[in-house]
Amino acid sequence: MTYRLITYLLLAGFSQSVFAVGLSFSETQHLLTRTGFTPSFFEVTAIQGQKKTDAVQAILDSAQHPDGLQADGAFTEITKPLGRSATQSERDMYRQMQRESVLAMQQWWLGQMLTTQTPFAEQLTLFWHNHFVSSIQKVKYPALMYQQNQLYRSQALGNYRQLVHDMAKSPAMILYLDNQTNKKGQPNENFARELFELFTLGEGHYTESDVKAAARAFTGWQLDRNSGAFSFNKRQHDSGLKTLFGQTGNFDGEAVIDLIFTEKPEQVAVHLVSKWWLYFISTEPDVDEVNRLAQIFINADFELRPLMEALLLSPHFWSSNQPLLVKSPVDLVVGTQRIFGLNITDKGLLRQMGGPLEQQLFSPPNVKGWPGGNAWISSTTLLARAQLMGQTTRAIAGMAGASQQPMDSLYSSILAHPLAEWRGLLLPHGGIVAEVDAGTQPFLASDYPNAISALIEDPLYQLK
Repeated sequence: MTYRLITYLLLAGFSQSVFAVGLSFSETQHLLTRTGFTPSFFEVTAIQGQKKTDAVQAILDSAQHPDGLQADGAFTEITKPLGRSATQSERDMYRQMQRESVLAMQQWWLGQMLTTQTPFAEQLTLFWHNHFVSSIQKVKYPALMYQQNQLYRSQALGNYRQLVHDMAKSPAMILYLDNQTNKKGQPNENFARELFELFTLGEGHYTESDVKAAARAFTGWQLDRNSGAFSFNKRQHDSGLKTLFGQTGNFDGEAVIDLIFTEKPEQVAVHLVSKWWLYFISTEPDVDEVNRLAQIFINADFELRPLMEALLLSPHFWSSNQPLLVKSPVDLVVGTQRIFGLNITDKGLLRQMGGPLEQQLFSPPNVKGWPGGNAWISSTTLLARAQLMGQTTRAIAGMAGASQQPMDSLYSSILAHPLAEWRGLLLPHGGIVAEVDAGTQPFLASDYPNAISALIEDPLYQLK
């Protein structure tokens, strides 16, 4: 898998007997695809043969020590808003600078996913981005979206209660859900409602009175637009008594979040486990298993790592009877490029992802995020996906034509693998490709582009 993961496994000193009874090629491909992106042969062989428990532990370790945490670009700096005296020319220049910063930020994250040695950290960051949704379209400040992205990456497998606390003070979230206008005597309920419905409890586990009380508790939670930091405005905070979940007190925002976890732990646990199930296992949750995992989460005091470990070691995660998941556009684009070393992060690809493929980084469609699952496939996106795969096969063919020193090239290393191995790498559960030679002979150079094209243009390649 990653260099860090390889080092971990080598230092563990596993015996040959463990390799003999450990992960198969297909199981390894499944684990790495679900916890990252479609892996390379190098990544698969690095952990193939290991015990499931050891491989999962190493992947979890990698996610808690992500690489590339810092970026160097204009989008990392807070740009102070223009004053009222700004000219039209200055306003036009400011908007252009903001657009360029957004594009640079999108290119940075896509590049991070393409090159990272800790892909599970990026996959988790993408999950949290779609769980605690904010969008640059409303937030406007790229630096605030970047800060939030870093928060989700650094705490991807930390404590969920603490993550909710930190998210609630995230300047990007404050702007996105209008808590900047949530003031004493004029409460704005947007953040309080989504805190309950989307972030922690789910529908049906709170009342309108709870929303109104929570909104009052979060009054005064704002940000300083000059520094971009969280700011508590005491004068705008409603310090009166509030009743929430049957409890009455002088609750502030911090107390509301704590009440959610102490008064409704089962609902919090089931809500997150259900979302993780849909993201990592299948579109058909098993109620009994969800409840079992939820209890593990509660017993761990809402630490995310024990929950993820239990989920990845659940028999349901490994069952070939589970419905396959549709790859998101990010999964499809990043996984394909990582395998073939295409490393394309240009503006055209970003426009394609945000347009016909319908997944623009830092810009989910609404507060509920991208629906995911089968919703990734429509008459529009299916055509766009087919066109993307066609572009990929042409790029591979071009790589083959440009190869002047086959023995020293990436192209040569790709040619070394027989079709059966490629099918096992690219398609879930080894694939179902009719009338395809599954022999053990490597490709001939002249056959390679067509053979690879047939696999990545197979509809099964869109699944994981």
